[in-house]
Amino acid sequence: MQRQTQYPRHLLRGFTLVELLLVLGLLVTLMGIAYPSLAKFRLEQQLKQGAELVRLQMKQARLRAMESGLEYQFRYEPGGKQFVVVPAEYSAIQAQQQANQHSGNGKPQSVYWKTHGKFDAKVKFSTNLFDQGIAPQPLPKEFLSGFERPDDLSRASWAAPLIFHADGSARDFAMEIEDEKGAYVTLSVRGITGSVEISQMLRRTRR
Repeated sequence: MQRQTQYPRHLLRGFTLVELLLVLGLLVTLMGIAYPSLAKFRLEQQLKQGAELVRLQMKQARLRAMESGLEYQFRYEPGGKQFVVVPAEYSAIQAQQQANQHSGNGKPQSVYWKTHGKFDAKVKFSTNLFDQGIAPQPLPKEFLSGFERPDDLSRASWAAPLIFHADGSARDFAMEIEDEKGAYVTLSVRGITGSVEISQMLRRTRR
């Protein structure tokens, strides 16, 4: 005959309401402590991802310029979230398009590359280091054909162009990307090589 194990009565009782409330209160307190750190980490990750996106597109502009022999310009929106990469000279675009139309099959094809990007997160281009005080300027609409909402893009205020030349060079250049909490990174271009680097994340001191 199997014997049943007898446990003390105090080990069999369930949790009391007070104990459950204490545990719940502890969990809420821990979440309250951890949430700001988690939110800060998420925002910093968004900043890093945004900077990496821009770096990759600038790198792509340099490679396209070297492959095609066509100069490309990078433009960003100071204080905003957008950037574009398009050919630097529209006359060169027209000439290549006309030459392509008169090629073997007579069918016009895309002969140049371009891209448009926008930060979705709480990240933007800083107005600090803004190209030696050069005023923002619009970008002619003809450069923006093929993009979604080209009229809106042509009305935006863009920084002076950073040109990537066919030999891979550019000019010495720096800009900042920042989040709403004061963290920022700097993207630097070395003119002689056209290489793009991202700095470590820094934080502005608030006065």
